[in-house]
Amino acid sequence: MDAELLHIDNWLIDLSTGDTWLFTSSHENLASSKPHFRLDLKSVELIKTLSSKPSEVFSKDSLIESIWPNTIVTDDALARSISRLRKSLNDDAKSPRIIETVPKRGYRLIALAEPYKKSEQQVISPPVANSEDNNRAFPQKPHQPKPYLKTALFSSLIMGSIALVSFALFQPAQEPEQETTLIRQADDYYLQMRRQDNEMAIALYEQSIALKPQSGAGQAGLANALVQQVIRWPNPADMPEIPHKNLKQAIEDGRTSTQEAKRKLGRALALAQQAVNLSPDSARAHKAIGFVYSAQQRFDDALASYRQAVALDPNAWDAMINIGDVIEISQFDENPIQYYEAAFNAMTRVYDKQTSRVQPWYADLGAVIGDKHYSQGQYQEAETWYRHVLSFAPLNNNATRGLAVILNESGDTQSAERLCASFEQRVGIQPCEFPDKN
Repeated sequence: MDAELLHIDNWLIDLSTGDTWLFTSSHENLASSKPHFRLDLKSVELIKTLSSKPSEVFSKDSLIESIWPNTIVTDDALARSISRLRKSLNDDAKSPRIIETVPKRGYRLIALAEPYKKSEQQVISPPVANSEDNNRAFPQKPHQPKPYLKTALFSSLIMGSIALVSFALFQPAQEPEQETTLIRQADDYYLQMRRQDNEMAIALYEQSIALKPQSGAGQAGLANALVQQVIRWPNPADMPEIPHKNLKQAIEDGRTSTQEAKRKLGRALALAQQAVNLSPDSARAHKAIGFVYSAQQRFDDALASYRQAVALDPNAWDAMINIGDVIEISQFDENPIQYYEAAFNAMTRVYDKQTSRVQPWYADLGAVIGDKHYSQGQYQEAETWYRHVLSFAPLNNNATRGLAVILNESGDTQSAERLCASFEQRVGIQPCEFPDKN
């Protein structure tokens, strides 16, 4: 169902922003009506998919492929997203009005869903409220301009391909809230670690800087995104993506030492330094400048900045991961595993509050810790970590492979083969390659 506004049950949902209103019989002036809350990104994608074919049952696999394309995601992640959407829309799984669970088959939309046509004069106002359970956000949909206003409108865009208008620029009293919303939107896109999302994040960070240049949060975020451009996407957009996207490989391949890379890293450093100057007590700012230093191979400076970030925020798990990376890359005489484990523990502490940030990294980091223990000959510790990851992410590729290797090497080949066969049957990928013992 291709509609900007969707009327479903008692709700009116803007599919471009996630803004959601309680529907009444008359919505003559949405511009003056604040949304009740804003749905998160995955909830909107679920609504879009389910409403594309009302009453049709969507299998779990088809929903996962639609919402998380080209990503291995467990059924539990889908169930949590469905549960979060139901809670937002006040739907009861046991007595549903909107989304029905069809046992052993999937989910379907049972509520009437139809596009809602607003008049030419109606404009959706920028959101100023979020639901308690939804702290992800979307780029705002621009006002629909009259023909004679289009030229003036397009001149205000940060990037020609991204239609985002800083409504709050004309309402100074809303600046702090608007800037916070933009940063949250940008962080959401940044953490997807996809090229198009990183570009969207850059545009939103630049917009937040224009809105509130004295904050420092936008500068730190933009610095991070520029470093990611250098590490992950140095090639033109129409070229195939590079296979290795970590900092160590980028340095070894020379991706951080080209003239273009040095130019971008120079800009990133200036932004990160400005962020630290504006917000000296911000862990975010110190982590950002540490990331730039790492890409510039200034490893001592990077470690100092990352450690400062952790001192300011004991739950700064991203900085802890980066400390471990720098220690490995620079071959400092220190065991990086302790920092990866500290990062995992910090993730666990903040998981409920930072689910959208932590979830994409959580299981994979646990598997990485298992790999690190294995590489150091600490096989019992490695097995413990692999099993822990599989306890909450049973289809994690890396943990499955790691545990299978340990089982096979310990002589329990049958258990290893069963583990791998079960994974292949459910996911369609064979994760295991056992070395020839002969």
